[in-house]
Amino acid sequence: GICAMMAVRLATLSTFVASALAYSPTPGLRPRAAARRVAVSMDETMFENAFQDGQLEAEGKEKPWVSEAGWALYLDKQKSSYNMNPRVSEERKYFTATIFDEPRQVLGDWASQFDRFLEKAFRSDYIVEGKYKIAGSSKLPQKSLVKGIADKKLLTKLADAGLLSQAADAGILSTLEETLPLAEKVLPLADNLGLLTLLEGIAYTPSPLLFGTAAVLLATGAGVVANVPDDSAQAIALQVAVVLATTAGAAALIPAGLLSQALDGSSGEVKQSLLRKVQDSKVLTKMAESGLLTKAYDAGILSQLEASGAVYTAEKLLPVADKLGLVSTLETLAFTPPSTFYGAALALIAGEAALIYYVPDDTASNIALQAGTGTLAALGAAALFAGGFLTSQLEE
Repeated sequence: GICAMMAVRLATLSTFVASALAYSPTPGLRPRAAARRVAVSMDETMFENAFQDGQLEAEGKEKPWVSEAGWALYLDKQKSSYNMNPRVSEERKYFTATIFDEPRQVLGDWASQFDRFLEKAFRSDYIVEGKYKIAGSSKLPQKSLVKGIADKKLLTKLADAGLLSQAADAGILSTLEETLPLAEKVLPLADNLGLLTLLEGIAYTPSPLLFGTAAVLLATGAGVVANVPDDSAQAIALQVAVVLATTAGAAALIPAGLLSQALDGSSGEVKQSLLRKVQDSKVLTKMAESGLLTKAYDAGILSQLEASGAVYTAEKLLPVADKLGLVSTLETLAFTPPSTFYGAALALIAGEAALIYYVPDDTASNIALQAGTGTLAALGAAALFAGGFLTSQLEE
């Protein structure tokens, strides 16, 4: 029995071994080798175009979707916006300076964005039906410092306080005259930093916030002086720098808080802001390039005004300007097309010429009429031409 079972097992094992030895793969059916992959390479077209003048810009115009800026501009033309951002045409400055631009441009754009932050953070009217208004959009109301001054009759309050008379008595105008050449050099910097629109934004910031920030700055300066030992030149320099910076900041914020208090209660809303228009048109830079302040310094205009008593006369006329609404009218006229001014001037001259032609000069009264209307027409035409020229500068 046992021997028979062993014999059967050995026979079965021998059959398996013989079958394995008898197997041989069919010729030509060898396992296929893995296909070799193509080496990874980089398309250098973009870099080649970047070094060829105008090629990269041409490709961007042809394919606007290759860059976020190009896509934003393309969607703006389609009256849409990119990635839920504001439209390019409705933003005061959509594209800001990069790390490749000059430091003054970077700092100026930062100041402009800070101004926009102030507008959004402290203006309750910035949220309408759950959507943010766009800063600088001509289609939406804007806060105007000029409008606030007109609404609150600040010129009348200035006259009542007698500040101009006190300044003239103290000789402040003569002192300011000495700073005109330096101020002229600073004007382009004020344009680049967007100080006019920043002032307009701060003017409508709640006064407690401005006063509180000024107090924090002064406390910071005092804390540095109290806690930083003055046992080295570096420590003393740090104390001086911090005290100067914090004092200058507080000195700017306190008058801004007083102005904010004076404007309290005025909406200040206009379709277009004069100061914003002046800022966008770089009027301060143009003034510096023309050398007007230097010419005023050389002519001693401020000293002459102070000596002639013109300051006292101007102070008396401030309430009249408030009553006539001249301040708000000035802002409205600033956005009138120059062609309107020039057309009105020509019409005035033509009307006066017709009057002189048809009114006979055979009596003293007729001659007086011609002389009077001629003088008024000449002054009016000169004012209209000047207005057209100024508004044309704002449009550039």
